[in-house]
Amino acid sequence: MGGVLVALLAVMAAAVYRAGTRPTPDLLLPDASLFVPTAEAARRNSEPLRRAVASAVSAIADPAWRVEADATVFEPDRLHEKIDGRAELYLRAGVRRLVAVTIASGDRFVDALVYDMGRPDAADERLADERPAGVSGIEIGRRGYTVAGSRFFVVACYYAQILASDDSAETARVAEALAHRLAPALGNTRCR
Repeated sequence: MGGVLVALLAVMAAAVYRAGTRPTPDLLLPDASLFVPTAEAARRNSEPLRRAVASAVSAIADPAWRVEADATVFEPDRLHEKIDGRAELYLRAGVRRLVAVTIASGDRFVDALVYDMGRPDAADERLADERPAGVSGIEIGRRGYTVAGSRFFVVACYYAQILASDDSAETARVAEALAHRLAPALGNTRCR
């Protein structure tokens, strides 16, 4: 057995000698391109969240309110398309993606914006940073608050904004119903 080990060491030494005496520091490093997410991988990672948001919106049982367009995923490089003035703030906070959908009835609308912040503490930080002083807390998700007809809350690694176009009782009712449908759907969606 010892002779086999000595022979193996001799073969390895010869291979090292043949390779040259110059060090190759990146020889054992993995190819960085293996870690760049492809568009297909990003779509796969976004799909469960997009489906959860779309399902919650479609569950609003009010024929007067209709979905304006399918739930849309905005990856970090496209975030500015939806929230142009605030995109940098979310990018610095580590947002992974945004899923957005709008429901409307006449001139009234409710936007559902769900930010995948990657980590629960990052979602909590966004909620805390954006919460105005003195607003009422709500029991949706882990924590949340309401301003006029809009609802803001966190579930797992998700920060959700249900933005009402006005503070009418009807729009606030739909925003509230959507928040209560969306929170459990997000709770059943694994953070990616």
